[in-house]
Amino acid sequence: MSSNQPANESERDWTDGVVAIIGRSKESGLRGPVGAGFVVSNEGLIITCAHVIDQTEWPYGQWDVPIQVRFNANGRYVDAHIEKGSVLPDIDMAILRVADGLPDGVEVLHMVESDGSTGHTTYMWGFPAHHEKGLLGEGKVLGKEGRDQLQITSTQTTHGYSGSPVWDEAWERVIGMITSGSKEDQIGRLQYESFAAPAETLVDQKPDLLKLIPLGVSEGVD
Repeated sequence: MSSNQPANESERDWTDGVVAIIGRSKESGLRGPVGAGFVVSNEGLIITCAHVIDQTEWPYGQWDVPIQVRFNANGRYVDAHIEKGSVLPDIDMAILRVADGLPDGVEVLHMVESDGSTGHTTYMWGFPAHHEKGLLGEGKVLGKEGRDQLQITSTQTTHGYSGSPVWDEAWERVIGMITSGSKEDQIGRLQYESFAAPAETLVDQKPDLLKLIPLGVSEGVD
């Protein structure tokens, strides 16, 4: 554990802050997870990808129409409403709010600035095909690429990880959100690359709703 890391953070299971975003598969027509999201406040705010929202049955702009999410912590399905004006395709982010508060056992995942995370081991949680309950993936941060996204190399992440938090093992904080993967080129490179919007980029878009929690800060941050 990092010497800057609050001791009580290490006792928590970060996957209890992950949710499955429920939609209908275009391939099978069945309802189930179409991507991931994660809880960022005790007020029930959830971040996911804008393109994950596109895979649900939500009619764009109908803010009173809920989307169903399922909490990793306890398997409960609840309705969440998209925050008005928070679907941002340019950075592939959307923010939802659980109307009736968070169920028991759900963790709030704190975000921290990603600078300095190069070389760190990371973990992601996604919902690839045939893994409706979710699947853990491990990776390593290579740094930021030309679009100012975090480049993460991993043999374990694939379709279904969009919206997953990028959990930094050393810092025990979220440093970004998975937004896309990469297709290998003609000579087989880039087949194991994923890309994530850095936490600071997410917060910069909606500073009235989101915040970074520096290392060394633990209680009373919400």
